[in-house]
Amino acid sequence: MRGHLQRLQTAGFDLPGDPAVLSSAFNALMEGFCAVCLTGPGHNG
Repeated sequence: MRGHLQRLQTAGFDLPGDPAVLSSAFNALMEGFCAVCLTGPGHNG
């Protein structure tokens, strides 16, 4: 993810912060989302 964001920034895309920080925050959000989806009510796994 970090490499992808760095390529976008190099290509001229305006990111709201450092690619390393953004990728870390995005990964944390995705992990939380997946945890809720996989262990939330109604999940039979």
